[in-house]
Amino acid sequence: MRIKKLFFNQKMFFGNDGFTLLEVIIVVLIIGVLSGCALSFSGLINKHNLTNAALIIAQDIRLTQQLNLNQNGAYTILFDCSGERYFIKKGVAAYKTVKLPSGVDLVGTNFNYNELGFSPDGAPFKGGHLSVKNKNNHYLFVIVNPVIGRVRIDTKPPV
Repeated sequence: MRIKKLFFNQKMFFGNDGFTLLEVIIVVLIIGVLSGCALSFSGLINKHNLTNAALIIAQDIRLTQQLNLNQNGAYTILFDCSGERYFIKKGVAAYKTVKLPSGVDLVGTNFNYNELGFSPDGAPFKGGHLSVKNKNNHYLFVIVNPVIGRVRIDTKPPV
């Protein structure tokens, strides 16, 4: 009988003791701080995805420019704003297809027919920009200089 009482103490499992008000307040505060950190962290992830997408687009524009320098102007880059992707094309065939990460929206471009082409010397046929945004409505602009084809990223649209 004594062994049974040691292992199954009714008071230990089914006692009438509850939590104090201080314990409840501390638990609620901890939950609030953790949820605030989680929301802040998701905003950082969205900003990182946007920056990363803009960097990849700028890199692929430079790649297209270099391919044209090496292969006499056969490559263009076509932006599909509704499909959130773009294509590097050699003539009519797709050389490379890139889908933007989820949460990043290709808003639009001001290139003719959403297509950017380069001459064999690496200069763009027409300069311009494209804009991408994330779920938090933060925008980044990938800007192509019309004369020399310099590619840069900015938070403000070109004037």
